[in-house]
Amino acid sequence: MTLFDLAIYLLKFMIPALFSIAFRAFGLGYKSKSRVVLGFLIFILYMLIVPSSLINIMGYGEFTHVSSVIMFIGSLSILVFSTDSFGKTIFLQLIQSSVTTILSIILNMIRTILGLSYPMLLILLLIFSAILYWVALRYWAKPLRYMADLIQGSVTPYLVLSILIFVSVNLIPIYPLQNFANHPFFCTFMMLAIESCFLIYIYLLYHNLYTISFLSQGELKNELLQSEINSYKIFLDNAYQTRHDIRHHDTVLLAKLEEGNIEEAKAYLQSHVVTFNETSLKKFCNNSTVNIVLRIYENRSQEKNISFFAYVNIPSDIGLKDPEIGSLLGNLLENALNECVKEQEKNPYIKLTMELEKNQLLLEVRNSLFTNLIFRNGIPVSNKPNGGIGTRSITSTVKTYNGMISFSQNNDEFIARIIIPMNRY
Repeated sequence: MTLFDLAIYLLKFMIPALFSIAFRAFGLGYKSKSRVVLGFLIFILYMLIVPSSLINIMGYGEFTHVSSVIMFIGSLSILVFSTDSFGKTIFLQLIQSSVTTILSIILNMIRTILGLSYPMLLILLLIFSAILYWVALRYWAKPLRYMADLIQGSVTPYLVLSILIFVSVNLIPIYPLQNFANHPFFCTFMMLAIESCFLIYIYLLYHNLYTISFLSQGELKNELLQSEINSYKIFLDNAYQTRHDIRHHDTVLLAKLEEGNIEEAKAYLQSHVVTFNETSLKKFCNNSTVNIVLRIYENRSQEKNISFFAYVNIPSDIGLKDPEIGSLLGNLLENALNECVKEQEKNPYIKLTMELEKNQLLLEVRNSLFTNLIFRNGIPVSNKPNGGIGTRSITSTVKTYNGMISFSQNNDEFIARIIIPMNRY
């Protein structure tokens, strides 16, 4: 085998794989640019050593029987820069593998039917891989990222199915022996059918997770609405009581004035004003949804003897949808409240700061913390079964608006910081 032939065969496998690795990095997230470069270098070095050696030893025809496995092992270089757990990284990579497999199957069949040369196949692979990469970045990256963030608990069931699909598709052309050579169209159809069914399943999984998340936001919105209705009922009851008692207050005040007790009348009025203010609804800012959420968690905090402080300086419209801002604040404060409840004898507190500065929404929540948290990829790991849903929801919302989020622990304090650019509004 000449060096030219070997280069052609290697490029046939490398071109889709390189675009796939690039999509993993720039579509689904990476730890750092230096790690991305390291991941690419590891993959290229792997290709120059392992596949090239196997092609020389086994021959190209035999190598194609195990090429998918060899290439998938090489693609695991993404673990160097992946921001996901090992299981989720493999799961997402298997989804990408299904798409690139479909592309390779179709182009190989076109080459066979039209009798194209391998150099022409490389040109087609380069063109269509680039198109597929662009489509994936534009239309698939956010749904895949959203789905991965919302998968609850262990990813093992999804991983097992993905591996079964991968194994099945790669067994079809080689078992029985010479199966693809004897039945090329049947094998191609079966491989495409299985991969397509898997991608339909992934789409349905994403759709169901999105629907569940949407319904959860609806439930939160209903809870906020019900809480606000209850607050208004209390407010109206107090107003009716105040109106009912107003003539008694007027009679007492008039009597004090007629007797010349000016100071007593002033003190009585001041006391009445304080009582009246206590019965009114508290207003933190001009945004009604933020007011509702903060009133809810201030009341809950007071019920559990937790100090609650909120400084909010934002307009009525900050560019986020009401369910999104409600879910974002609700999850942040719910996590803070749950942590504070653990140790009520140590003066727990929640402090929230929210303001709009230089066209950026700045949000910070600090709360007392009585345990040492474990962080994975900058995200606190929950020790509850199926825990961390709220944190994943927060992260997903922030990423939707191309914002930044950080979680940290400073001794006995937990800090969540969010920056969301509002310049497109």
